[in-house]
Amino acid sequence: MGGYMASIIPDFIKDYCDSIVIGDGEISYPRLLKDYEKSGNIQPVYNEQLENLNDLPLPRYDLLLQKKIGFLLPVQAGRGCPYTCSFCSIACIYNGRYMFRPVKDVMRDITYIKKLGCNRFYLIDDNIASNPDYLFELANQIKPLKMMWAGQCSIMLAKNPKLLKLVADSGCRLISLGIESISQEGLDDLNKNWVKVNEHEEMLQRISSQGILPATEMIVGTDGDTIDSIKETYKFIMKNGIPIPKFYIMTPMPATTLYKELKNQGRILHENYKKYTAASAVFQPKNMTPEDLERMYWWLYKKIYTIP
Repeated sequence: MGGYMASIIPDFIKDYCDSIVIGDGEISYPRLLKDYEKSGNIQPVYNEQLENLNDLPLPRYDLLLQKKIGFLLPVQAGRGCPYTCSFCSIACIYNGRYMFRPVKDVMRDITYIKKLGCNRFYLIDDNIASNPDYLFELANQIKPLKMMWAGQCSIMLAKNPKLLKLVADSGCRLISLGIESISQEGLDDLNKNWVKVNEHEEMLQRISSQGILPATEMIVGTDGDTIDSIKETYKFIMKNGIPIPKFYIMTPMPATTLYKELKNQGRILHENYKKYTAASAVFQPKNMTPEDLERMYWWLYKKIYTIP
């Protein structure tokens, strides 16, 4: 087994598999295969971390085209994130480390996609705007291709008007943004105090004004949330005309800093990880009951996603 859950809590799953691959698989997975070919045996854990993302092979995009995957092909630019928000599984694995692929390698993948007849791609990167110089160079090279693309980054992109305009001019039409909450207390508690609630509206307007659709990721149930603040979240979404709002119940994923904090406070309700779906309350909220949190979560979704 590999992936995020296996990497974060290997002791929890070790009895269900022969081997666990922790973190990036480019070194570990081939070693696992070679061990098996050589002796028929594999080690219980493979944990070989990459030093960089240079010279990764060209993905087999031709195989993806044989499947019904929508109209965006994925292109990876980087892995990890320089921030260490307490709720984030990425922070668990990379611990603030952020690796970028060389721009020429990213462009190799993008131009290959274009040769295959696809004019859209999704830039796989958890926070592409955290390295403005890198994104500036990449967007400059994407622009002449006249393609459309989507990606994800922090709302801080809007604080760099020159870069934001270039990103839009290069064909970016949708960005997923983790604004998380309209409660500054909630953001501060999640170690995301570099995002300021009183700037949300202006930052979103800047992004929209460039022709980029903002897809907002928001958490309900932070320690700054109340039933009334969740109702205000609805008003915030409607006032700003956010076209793609997404919501999640704050979920202390195992091994995150948030999980450890709530565990120490005795606020974890259970450890049935099948219910750690971000649509169920698995902890005791500070200002409401777990039942109230779930009720308000579904109220918010049903209120937003109606025909009116």
